Amino acid sequence: MDGCLSNFEDVAHDFEARLPGSMYVAVDLELTGVSEVGSSPDSYAESATKRIAKMCSIAETHAPVQLGLTLVCEGLSGQATCASYNFYCLPYDGVECLSRPSFGSRPSSLKFLRDRHFDFNRWIQEGVPYVCREDEDQYLESLDRSGEVDPQLAQKVGLLRVWKALKAAKKPLVVHCPLDLFFLLTTFERRRLPRDPRELASLVLQCFPCVYDTAYLHGSIGDFSTLGLTGFMKDALRRHNHLVAEGNARPLLFTLEARTEARYGGTASSRRAHEAGYDSLVTAQLFALLFRIDTKTVAKSNNRLFLYKSTEYLDLQAARDGGEISGPLFKPPVMTIVARLGLRDDMETMRRISKAGFQYKRIDSWHVLVIFNGDSEGSEEAAAGLSVKLTGVRRWLQFEQWQKEEESLLSSRSDSICSENLGSSASTAASSDAQPSPTRQAALPSDDECSEPDTAQRFLGCIKSFESQRGFGFLECPHLFAKYGRDVFLHHKQMNNFDVGQFVSFAIRENDRGHPQAHNLKAVDPFQDSGHLNLKGCAIKRAMAGQDREVETTLRQ
Repeated sequence: MDGCLSNFEDVAHDFEARLPGSMYVAVDLELTGVSEVGSSPDSYAESATKRIAKMCSIAETHAPVQLGLTLVCEGLSGQATCASYNFYCLPYDGVECLSRPSFGSRPSSLKFLRDRHFDFNRWIQEGVPYVCREDEDQYLESLDRSGEVDPQLAQKVGLLRVWKALKAAKKPLVVHCPLDLFFLLTTFERRRLPRDPRELASLVLQCFPCVYDTAYLHGSIGDFSTLGLTGFMKDALRRHNHLVAEGNARPLLFTLEARTEARYGGTASSRRAHEAGYDSLVTAQLFALLFRIDTKTVAKSNNRLFLYKSTEYLDLQAARDGGEISGPLFKPPVMTIVARLGLRDDMETMRRISKAGFQYKRIDSWHVLVIFNGDSEGSEEAAAGLSVKLTGVRRWLQFEQWQKEEESLLSSRSDSICSENLGSSASTAASSDAQPSPTRQAALPSDDECSEPDTAQRFLGCIKSFESQRGFGFLECPHLFAKYGRDVFLHHKQMNNFDVGQFVSFAIRENDRGHPQAHNLKAVDPFQDSGHLNLKGCAIKRAMAGQDREVETTLRQ
């Protein structure tokens, strides 16, 4: 049922009446933004701690425009009754708020809502007000000090009433991806979330007895084709029906409360996708199906939250109890290896990985994460066998090694940006009659500064990235990464006609901070010209780099 300013009292009363008899509550939010301004996209290189901090920042910066809640009551004979609520929500902006609310919005998110027929006029005119519990506490303290009573308090706090009922009921919460949970906390509980994962986990488990994430269950149960909510639901329904037909699962019949049926039943459902109430209904039904598909896995998956583009999950229970804050997403024993593609977005190579029976995750346009199940020895044999079939892979390396190199790349980019800023500041501080230098030239060493005789020690590497607008890029070289802990800086004057992904030999020079910089690049065949290059021998067990004759021979045996 739809909840707005004009009917909020009736809808809230209905929610409060049904809540005690429900088994669990599913939630979904529609938001003004789902990414952090100026931050890099989610990456497999990020740690769980860094990803948590990013989600906290996103939830603190943006706001929900719709809150969807679905209550599920299970009856006899495998029947589950669902009651869904779709609240338009708008922060209360009265003078009583000691910290006046504000929020950011991303054009992409607003266009997404527009394309799904979100009613912005109704949101502004009929949105139910809400305040954070902290704001309410501060306002009540001010009333106590003045001895005043505010008869309009209930209307001002609005949706906070629903949040309080939800917390008091102590029902399990079901989400599809954890970002909605972070928004719930910043909207109703605390404007600023703790960045310490243990403190954050404690806050979550103070509000709810446990949390289930269907996105985490997607991987822990496994063998579903898509993570998208609607597609995931269809996959789960097909699998459940198949198990029921074989006698391996209990049947399940969903019935909808009358007003929920009127809004989301039958052919109306296709028009309501990405409305918060409808998506909360799909999430609730998906969880019920997953529970019947694999009851044991679901039962032990509580308080484990999925992290997008990560090999880890967030473990709320362990974090609160002082244990590890995260765990491995893929079931052990498993080996994860990164394939560096020879061609950008090489879909043919990815299809071959899948056809060979291996699971893979696309990291970016140039890298694919391949998951090998089994013990270490068996995984290495499988990796060696797969590499023979994949001529489109230019390089193999262990995930941990790739992660360190990627972290180094991000750090190097940050250092370069800082150098540009310092160079720009130095130019500004110079006398007015001096000729100012462009920021890029002030920050980057000149070609002359990098000159060395051709007899200098040479190394083999692959051009990992190059940003023409900034005038620099980076080379990846396992030997130098082991020495310096970072990729090799590449000045635009050294780039010449080389391409990203190309193997080159090069000499290096250390800058004043001791970081390696490449110069005198020459094109090479990494397997024919490696005799005169300084290469660090490595086996498939350790690096999977494929950069010398030893590894090339191992891969082709």
